[in-house]
Amino acid sequence: MGPDPRVIADDIWAKLLWAGQNLEPGDLPTTDGRTYPVELIREITLTWLFAGQHSDEIARLRVGCIRWQYDGLPIPGDFGEVLARDAVCLLDVPTRKTGTAFTRPGDPLLGQAIEAWQAVRPAQPPILDRKTNE
Repeated sequence: MGPDPRVIADDIWAKLLWAGQNLEPGDLPTTDGRTYPVELIREITLTWLFAGQHSDEIARLRVGCIRWQYDGLPIPGDFGEVLARDAVCLLDVPTRKTGTAFTRPGDPLLGQAIEAWQAVRPAQPPILDRKTNE
């Protein structure tokens, strides 16, 4: 027993990345005159593509789960260089089935998509996390 990841062919992966990065409102289906906000769909898509989270982990991400590595931060070692502005976003991943919460570095596109959704996300009442009861 253990992980058994499936390999996705490079050409298929390239198509998935392109589609996720170029998602437009017209690409979304409409049901009964309703459509999910494109910012939500883009955030879910890019989180799946760039962070490799399961659907349960994506749904349980907290508001404010992104932090940025800002410019001027020295790169560890003897390089003498600094990070470019917003070169890396840090994603706080909630507790999962097989481990505790942790922070993962991610692509800036992921951070921008999550922040775009948080900017238009309607206010919602607080709820208990079903895994941690927080």
